Amino acid sequence: MNSKAWIAEVADQILLSESQEEKNAVAQWVVEHFLQQPREQLLRGREVAVDEVTRTAVQAAIDRINRYEPVQYVLGEAWFYGRKFLVNNQVLIPRPETELLVDIVKAHAKPPRHQQIQVVDLCTGSGCIGITLACELPQARVHVTDISHGAIHVAAMNARAHRVALSLKQHDVLTESLDESVDVMVSNPPYVLQREKRAMQKQVLEHEPAQALFVPDEDPLRFYKPLAALAAQRLLPGGLVAVEVNPLMAADIQKQFETVGLREVAIHMDLDGRPRVVCGRHA
Repeated sequence: MNSKAWIAEVADQILLSESQEEKNAVAQWVVEHFLQQPREQLLRGREVAVDEVTRTAVQAAIDRINRYEPVQYVLGEAWFYGRKFLVNNQVLIPRPETELLVDIVKAHAKPPRHQQIQVVDLCTGSGCIGITLACELPQARVHVTDISHGAIHVAAMNARAHRVALSLKQHDVLTESLDESVDVMVSNPPYVLQREKRAMQKQVLEHEPAQALFVPDEDPLRFYKPLAALAAQRLLPGGLVAVEVNPLMAADIQKQFETVGLREVAIHMDLDGRPRVVCGRHA
């Protein structure tokens, strides 16, 4: 069977109110996953053998997607910073905008040759941030924490898949301190306001873990206040903290960081020109 024709056939079975471009992208990902062949080759229209087992598996995947289950959970994988990560409904799906956190840490915290640095990724979820930093900064000793036992399990599987050594710990950033001081603190904590739910996709609301997404409207800095305190207490002199933020709250988070004595506090924009990361340094 012609691979391009089959991708088009699969795209036609996607019944969601997405653009044709988005349906095509999902269909390409699904076919690539089940055939285990590079997408670039499939898009050239090569002849492929599609047996009944594969066709049935693809149809089952499309049925789940049509019930608004994210394709990443259906396939059990998501891409982040050019690497594939295991995901399930215990963790948020990695987003491209979060890659900015990695860029900032790489630009501002790269250690001198042979000098080890201590990095902690709080509210790690799938572990994609901490594991990526471990891959990109071989001199970093990375610790990852999350309140969710399910998330820690997923992060551990991803660490094994990417062959990096991590320290993993179940930890509540709202109530617990850290055991040791670090050079870099990074976090993508819950920050979506309850009132923002009405503008969100069903795929997110019905399948991604609410605990990792939402904060009360009346307490939008619920996680950033303790994160700022931890940075002030546990960053080594000159150490860097970088957090992903709700664009609506970036200025308030910048002020919170300055209030606890952090210096060089700055807001960084994502590719869409929206405030996405706030970072600062320990004095």
